[in-house]
Amino acid sequence: MEKYDFGPDDGHYNDYVKNLMSSPEELWDILDENKNLTGKTHRRADPMKEGEYHQVVTAFVRNKEGKYLITKRAPEKGFAGYWEVTGGSVTAGETSYTGVVREVLEETGLDVSNDPYRFIMTHKGDHYFSDVWLFEKDFKLSDVKCQPGETCDASTATAKEIIDMEAGDKFVPFSFIKEVFEKIGEAL
Repeated sequence: MEKYDFGPDDGHYNDYVKNLMSSPEELWDILDENKNLTGKTHRRADPMKEGEYHQVVTAFVRNKEGKYLITKRAPEKGFAGYWEVTGGSVTAGETSYTGVVREVLEETGLDVSNDPYRFIMTHKGDHYFSDVWLFEKDFKLSDVKCQPGETCDASTATAKEIIDMEAGDKFVPFSFIKEVFEKIGEAL
């Protein structure tokens, strides 16, 4: 099997591979180094070529108390048992916004399509662009419906609690989490 390049080794190589293989036939639009569509698609399970990128999205869903929705990853996923904010890959033909709305609905059962939102930033990774979105939604944890095979629990946390969880190896590795919260306007 070809070894995938996920950047610097953070000790989670098998978790990254497990995530790739969760939907191996999923198709992504290929982007160039400037985030432009190339007109080509890519099968999720195949290694990306040099200079190819795909779009991923991350949703920070904040309630009226100023806490963020976090979900626990299902036992069969990479990073099993770790907490995370909702996110995933944008599939071929989707925009960043339609992809993030779909991911939130699939993984949490919450429809954020009519809620106030703000684009926060784009982070460029080795073979991906991660668009980060903030949604303001009045929700209760009882409204959250975990997606079998994806999520198994839900909670809320402050920005500081999330940063502490990430530093304590309880949150999926997120190298630019502090930058996101700074751009949202959280006092750290």
